[in-house]
Amino acid sequence: MRIIAALSTSFLVGLIMVYVFRREESARISKTMELKDYKIIKSKKFIGLIFLLILLLLLPNYLGIGRPYSEKLLIFSIILIPTIIYTKLFFNSEEIKIWLRETLWFVRIIFPLLLIGVFIIGIIGAILPEEWIKIALGRNDLPSVLLADIIGALSYFSTMTEASFVKMLLLLKCS
Repeated sequence: MRIIAALSTSFLVGLIMVYVFRREESARISKTMELKDYKIIKSKKFIGLIFLLILLLLLPNYLGIGRPYSEKLLIFSIILIPTIIYTKLFFNSEEIKIWLRETLWFVRIIFPLLLIGVFIIGIIGAILPEEWIKIALGRNDLPSVLLADIIGALSYFSTMTEASFVKMLLLLKCS
């Protein structure tokens, strides 16, 4: 039930966002497509880069569970070296510039949401009565699951704040 509710609300919010931001996104894409040699996404070398980036982002956390931060940084560094080598071997400087420009654009969009999300989590955790959480979200039934999905879909916390928000709600629910 949780999977169906999460997928359906995510799909609905995605459709609404596509509709609302269609002009802005098509203008951004057409500007990017004007650049020559922008065929990175269609190439097989892009899949290798995505794979390395996923490893770079996930492995330090999973291999470093319970370890000090310095060891997680070491794991990150070990994976970063082949990622840099792969990028230098398979991508030209123009492709790397496009990639970095798109990454910077994304960071500029997400970082303010991250700060706002962390602030909101702190406020909610401080003022929201625990009883409300237990009553509204404390059961594993259809109304509780749908309410949790609707709150999550409408609040749209960035991925980095999402886990903190859920942890705060679970701590309120379980205490």
